[in-house]
Amino acid sequence: MEVWDAYNKEFEKIEGMTLIRGEAIPDGVYHLVSDVIVRNADGTYLLMQRDSRKHFGGMWEATAGGSALKGEGPLACAIRELREETGIESKELTEVGRVINDDNHTIYVEFLCVTDCEKECVSLQEGETSAFNWVTKDELISMKKDELVTERMQRFVDELKPSNIRLLPMTAEMYHCFFMEYENDPDLYLEGQEYVPYTFSEEKVQRYLQRQIDLKRIPLAIMSDEEIVGEIIIKNIEPHKCATLGITLKNAKYKDRGIGTQAEKLAVRYVFDELDIPTIFADTIKTNTRSQHVLEKIGFTFIREDEEFKYYRIDRNSMDNCGWCNLSEEDKRFL
Repeated sequence: MEVWDAYNKEFEKIEGMTLIRGEAIPDGVYHLVSDVIVRNADGTYLLMQRDSRKHFGGMWEATAGGSALKGEGPLACAIRELREETGIESKELTEVGRVINDDNHTIYVEFLCVTDCEKECVSLQEGETSAFNWVTKDELISMKKDELVTERMQRFVDELKPSNIRLLPMTAEMYHCFFMEYENDPDLYLEGQEYVPYTFSEEKVQRYLQRQIDLKRIPLAIMSDEEIVGEIIIKNIEPHKCATLGITLKNAKYKDRGIGTQAEKLAVRYVFDELDIPTIFADTIKTNTRSQHVLEKIGFTFIREDEEFKYYRIDRNSMDNCGWCNLSEEDKRFL
């Protein structure tokens, strides 16, 4: 019998509660799974083929991983699963992402392992894996979707592709284009607030634009190729002292694609380097764990919370010490 710890959506362990593999997990409760992406020092990636007797048997995974046992944290689980499924011994793992899957009540914590191990020393786990292969980034990108397990693996491959995210000054014309396809985000509603769908009107957009001007904010369009997919707002600006960062994506279609992470990293560099502002603040609704994790990934530090919001801060002189700054440019694609 395999026993797991129980977590809430904020990734807090639920004391006194345990879960058992194969038994139903209650709503609002999650179990932990650690995944490890393995990249050799020569730049190739390790693929493991699932045993034919398993679900998705015969398909390939770009990770080694599995469920954390009771009392086991994400890093300890990742180290164990990496050793059991591949034979690779390493404690030099870097956390590069988290994904919450409400449908199967799982919190996935993703790690990157960069190793110089002998490639032929990879071992297979009976009943779990049947083959392995080291592939180049281009080979991985070119794999068909029906060869890779799960949408998470496909998103990982998408993250390897060259980034096409950039920021441009938001104009009145761009604002009108943006809001014509905009949808209110339920994740941005406070608990107890009624969700109200957004309805477009020229007058409403003009009022919004005028508000940015009156408050001396700097609006930036998040561009994916030639499409406006979101908005960055630099607000509460105190020249050469501090500012606050805000972000909105056009609709749910653009979530969980790394767009927000890439855009916020670009915005942080813009504020530090172009505006010469050394401190940036940000806040999120307490239930919006997705935004909180993005902020933490790019170097923001949690500073306080109240009944409704969590507050974060990043300083220019701390950038060299933040986790993603210590990764290579290619490794940052996983964020």
